[in-house]
Amino acid sequence: AVSWTDRSTAAANCRAMYDVYGAPLPHNFGTQVVSGGLAHGIPSHAPGQGYQETERMEYLNFLLFHRLRRFGVVAHAILYALFLALLIGINVKASPGSAGWIASDSWRRSVPQGWANQGAPPYGNGVYDSQSWYDIDGPANFWHWVRSDRGLLHLFSNTSTLSQFGQQIIGGIVRFSQLRTPEETCATQGQPLFYYARPPDEVQTPSYQCNIPWSGDALQDTDSRPASCEDEYFKMWKGTYQGSEKFFEQTSSDPWKHTCAVGSGEGCQQNGRTVYVNGKYGAYPLSEGYSFNAFVTADGNVTGYFDCMEASDWIDQGTRFVAISLITLNPTLNTGFHPVLYIEITSSGGWYPRSQGTPFIFVLQDGVNTFLHVSLILSGVYIGCRYICHLLWDIYSSGVTSAVLAKTSIIRMLQLLQVVLVFWYAGELSRLWGIASDLQPQQKDFSSSASHARWLLQASDQQALNTLNYLITAMYSISDYAYSWSQARYLGGFLLVLSILLLLETLAFNPYVDLLVISIQQSALPLLLLLFSAGVIVLGYAVAGHLTFSGQLAPFDTLGTAVNFLCLQVFTKQGFDTYCEDAACRGRWFPVVYFWTYMVLVWLVVLSSVIAILVNGYELAKKRQSALVGEEEVTFSFTFDSIRSRWFPVVY
Repeated sequence: AVSWTDRSTAAANCRAMYDVYGAPLPHNFGTQVVSGGLAHGIPSHAPGQGYQETERMEYLNFLLFHRLRRFGVVAHAILYALFLALLIGINVKASPGSAGWIASDSWRRSVPQGWANQGAPPYGNGVYDSQSWYDIDGPANFWHWVRSDRGLLHLFSNTSTLSQFGQQIIGGIVRFSQLRTPEETCATQGQPLFYYARPPDEVQTPSYQCNIPWSGDALQDTDSRPASCEDEYFKMWKGTYQGSEKFFEQTSSDPWKHTCAVGSGEGCQQNGRTVYVNGKYGAYPLSEGYSFNAFVTADGNVTGYFDCMEASDWIDQGTRFVAISLITLNPTLNTGFHPVLYIEITSSGGWYPRSQGTPFIFVLQDGVNTFLHVSLILSGVYIGCRYICHLLWDIYSSGVTSAVLAKTSIIRMLQLLQVVLVFWYAGELSRLWGIASDLQPQQKDFSSSASHARWLLQASDQQALNTLNYLITAMYSISDYAYSWSQARYLGGFLLVLSILLLLETLAFNPYVDLLVISIQQSALPLLLLLFSAGVIVLGYAVAGHLTFSGQLAPFDTLGTAVNFLCLQVFTKQGFDTYCEDAACRGRWFPVVYFWTYMVLVWLVVLSSVIAILVNGYELAKKRQSALVGEEEVTFSFTFDSIRSRWFPVVY
């Protein structure tokens, strides 16, 4: 089945193939020349000419090895394509899709950007008698927005946008939480600059309390402050639950006591993962701090409880973070949404309200999930075994040189990362489906009850208490479930991107794909130079901008926001006017130098790296073409050759 007519071309292609795969040639292949019998290592088939039978068998073994190797590579490509299809299916199943987008959009339009009626003075003044969540700047505005029928309580009305889109709040439970820092004595004692004189001859130093900024280490248990709101707390229930006072006492809690994920009091154990909110000045755990649950129903007097909490100064100078969180579900689409309204309060008294939301798919355990989970584990086992075989081949093969090992080391590292991520992702899916399975037995009653809690009690106090505990536990579990889904989706997306990149290495048996893969490898050095050079420039200018413009321009208030702003500025239409918002800046020379030198340096680095990548790809294509057609020189475009000769030294 082999044509021996064009022996020189066959030998050249064979050599090029082995140059690509880094495999050794057979023993004496192409080195021994028998008169008229061997041409470039290919045994002659003509009768009457001398050749050795061992060389003929050696070449046939080589040919068989090549055919089997190609068959294995193609088979692996097919299996890898099936693995990618499985991974895409899992990611699609994990994505909330349009239903999640509708839930997020309806929440944003209904609550944070919705307008709250401020009513009579001092909250309202004529036509400007409304505010949104983002306008809150103090405790009075906060509690008034919470009580307003177009603020938080609007969620539970029949005209709520959430209800129109089928999103129902679980049990009418809304969780209020805060993080606090203890007060400390300010460092003014013994400072001469703070001395002041009082008649007739007395010298004093001021002494007052300071509130330190929030951090995880600064969060401490403060003294319990009873809110004295038990009566209002009971009234919040009586419109819904016709239970005894003993039942109300069991549900009562102290909102000033340090709490964790489920339960309250000292020594409580945090369950599941800590759900964090990433604010402007730090990351805040929702499952820690001081909290209480408000049971907002159509009949309960929740506004009276809010009035009492405001009067008892639940938010004071020690508060650094306030959050309102709840869970909504859409029983029809089996989707959920975990919104959080939060306010960062700085030690200087600044209020920074923001919001975030996490849509998720409320997946229950079924046959499809089991099939996907088992298939993903089997795929991980196959990819792991293949990685180990490749690694052993690279280590123990005598024909693999150190140069070939250096070229394949990056691919091997990416393959190892892929194996780790596959099993990590499978473990995340198993844990998430386990949480959904625990909540499954009461899912029907749990979802069909809408947002009101009046359905909970129709019998005894104990049954009501058990159901209430189930609702509170379910809320925390689903909160952890939503946060874990969000992390698992990011993990699955990263795994999918990495697997698509490794698909190029899998299809390297095709000469065009192989040339593309090697071109990408050759472009690694210019890309690293681009990242390093651009990183140095951006970081240096970010530090300079933070020191110069902080307090004047919001993007430079922190070093992180300065880096983000400078990175986006390269590709957006933000010009020099961004640095000179006021007339006093017009006559300064530093903003002009800062802006134009930054833009010139960054674009010079980017364009130089692009040229370096093109030059490397051009050189590689030229060498590969020369190896395939012979030793003669290949003529390419004269224009590109001249550009290469001029720019190549400049770029490096």
